[in-house]
Amino acid sequence: MQHLHQTVGERGIFGPSPVEIVTPLRAIGIRSDPLTPGGNMCRVQGNFVARATHYNAIVKATASTLLKVVAPLAAGSEEDRQRLQTMSAYFYQKGSDGATFPFSIVGNTSVSLTTPPAADHGLATAPFSLTVPCSTNWLSISGNKPGFAGKVQVVSANGFSVISDIDDTIRVTEVNDQSKALKNTLVKPFRPVSGMPDFFARLKQTLSQGDANPVSFHYVTGSVHQLAAPLTTFIAQLYPEGSLHPRAFGLVDLDFWAGTPAHKREQISALFAAAPRRQWVMIGDSTEKDPEVYGDAWRSLAPVTKTTIKCIFIRRVTGVNADKEKDLNKPERFMTAFQGIPADKWFVFDDPAQLMTIDVAGGKCKP
Repeated sequence: MQHLHQTVGERGIFGPSPVEIVTPLRAIGIRSDPLTPGGNMCRVQGNFVARATHYNAIVKATASTLLKVVAPLAAGSEEDRQRLQTMSAYFYQKGSDGATFPFSIVGNTSVSLTTPPAADHGLATAPFSLTVPCSTNWLSISGNKPGFAGKVQVVSANGFSVISDIDDTIRVTEVNDQSKALKNTLVKPFRPVSGMPDFFARLKQTLSQGDANPVSFHYVTGSVHQLAAPLTTFIAQLYPEGSLHPRAFGLVDLDFWAGTPAHKREQISALFAAAPRRQWVMIGDSTEKDPEVYGDAWRSLAPVTKTTIKCIFIRRVTGVNADKEKDLNKPERFMTAFQGIPADKWFVFDDPAQLMTIDVAGGKCKP
């Protein structure tokens, strides 16, 4: 989804706090069957989620203090220092709690709406509904701020969808080493996991059911919402476009990934509830709790909505922290995480090349 990130002037601590930046996070609309038998018009209903923020001197001071921990990691080059400065600015904004902002969704017809008051961290969720041609896959969003623009991902009731983690699944983060993780997130340019862009391109090609019903992608991540803009750019450059589901984060510490399992369960449950008839492919890695979260999704979340999980793929991460990896990559761990799930429905891989010949659409999950 496109985003707005603009430079904002410093304001007095007790001065007004207008909405200066609106960052669309995701907008997913579920497309109904044709409204009339044999017709070509469908109803699209869903939610638009965005974050409204403004510059705040206290937040900047707090963030700057915390980010001093990262400064030595950027001592290697001027390019690294500039990158850290750019990335740090994403943490200088405070959520505009209680703010509302208008937006429009434009398709064959248009609707103009205003979000309900933003809640914690300036996050606002606005429901929408409009009638569009049944062949519609994307709609445009525009707002009242310069550069405030985004898209609605239109998803049919049936078809294939992919839920993917980001850190160490499609982006090299090295979560198992905190120093490396901070450096890869705030100092160095984002890098893809080798081979994963090719695998995602293959999924896009093989799971799409014609132009009118492409596979949908949903990036459910423990990365924080302050990083939504650079993550969106990274995904757009290398991976199929899709919805972004980052985790809400306050400046308490620099553990960007704490609370990730609960966040992922919540987001996965909501996706299943929104489109229970779609068939889901889940992709994650071994560094944190993806096996346990996805195993729980199969056993506990999917039965509630009668949702089909087609395959679960887990990337086994090695070469970052041998002590942690010794336990995280034990076969017993995966057997426990996927207890009760047919062995041919989950696969732990070392190299994405192992995935390239799997007939996922045909129900295969292993080479």
